[in-house]
Amino acid sequence: MKKNLNIVLKFLFLNIIVAHLLDFLAKKTVNTIEYFNTRTSLAVIFISTIVIAPLVETFFVQYLIIEIIYRNFRGNNIKLYAILISSIIFGLYHCYNSFAIFSAFVMGLILSSNYVYFRLRTNPFFYTVLLHALYNLYAFIISDILKLA
Repeated sequence: MKKNLNIVLKFLFLNIIVAHLLDFLAKKTVNTIEYFNTRTSLAVIFISTIVIAPLVETFFVQYLIIEIIYRNFRGNNIKLYAILISSIIFGLYHCYNSFAIFSAFVMGLILSSNYVYFRLRTNPFFYTVLLHALYNLYAFIISDILKLA
């Protein structure tokens, strides 16, 4: 368990570095409050982005897509295809604007890689939801809480 959490933290660190690099290059950050009604409470935004979104998105985009690909296709590059297809769908799911699609695609690469890494070792769904929730928590604090202060 400790080794698995260490790996999730490495994926998280990679995700944070890549997200900040993309933000820097685009001179733009994604603020979740912008996508909610301004009257929406921080508690609702927190539950939506840190609890519900990681569960729902991991189920539909990583679990279903990757497992369907693994069950229906064979070949040497199955991991690569599963990661790329899942990431493209993850990116398109976040179609707020072109920057969000690209940024989510890159995050999808990390989440899908995490899922594929844990797929034969342990519970990939749990560790992918955990990674997604931790990243969203980090983004929530940086882009929403600190900007309100």
